[in-house]
Amino acid sequence: MMIQHQENHGFLIRFISPDVCFGPAQDLPSAMAMYQGSKTGANAANAANHVLQVNVKKPMYPITTEVLHTIAQPHGKVLRIVIHNRANDLIESLIEFDCIVGAEACLNAINGADIYAGCCTLDVTFSKAQSLNVFKNDDDTYDYTNNNPSIGEFFL
Repeated sequence: MMIQHQENHGFLIRFISPDVCFGPAQDLPSAMAMYQGSKTGANAANAANHVLQVNVKKPMYPITTEVLHTIAQPHGKVLRIVIHNRANDLIESLIEFDCIVGAEACLNAINGADIYAGCCTLDVTFSKAQSLNVFKNDDDTYDYTNNNPSIGEFFL
């Protein structure tokens, strides 16, 4: 009854007519699964994930896990960071968040931004990786869930 009324008369939310589509899904989880599967151009590389691939282009200054953590942590809880490839013109890294929402917020906020003015441009996409393995905490790898430092780190 409500659907027929909406189809015939429409309704407004804050003076905006929303685009409402009614599909075959009977519950929210199946509707979300259908929505995720029907995104145009969506594939495994672009599907939302809690791990982000962060490429730093034109790195003129040192980029460490601490720098990446400072950039990412305002958008969600960061679990692990791995910098896995350093070249002269590109640094490739992965950042694992505790949930997809934090990763999406981070991607939307920092993609295309410069860490420093005119250089260290961030190119952020969802990664295919489901989790990161970190064996030691240093400038290239860091596990923020592990409070015990690895062998070789010293207490001051």
